[in-house]
Amino acid sequence: MAEVGKNGNKHARWDKICDRFATYCDHGAGALIAAFAGVVLMLIISAVSISRLVQPNKCSISTTAASTSVVP
Repeated sequence: MAEVGKNGNKHARWDKICDRFATYCDHGAGALIAAFAGVVLMLIISAVSISRLVQPNKCSISTTAASTSVVP
């Protein structure tokens, strides 16, 4: 849609609107930048989550001490 707004479409007889409504193209460009930034942030968060799931748990409390104290 940004391409149609910037250059128009002669086959569909749509005129370009960025020369008449400058804020339309500015808002569209800002939305595209924000969307790409959101995708990059989501990829970083996903990579951190996956790396934390893959590495072994580094807990200092021994789990065997808790399991041996249970008397049947």
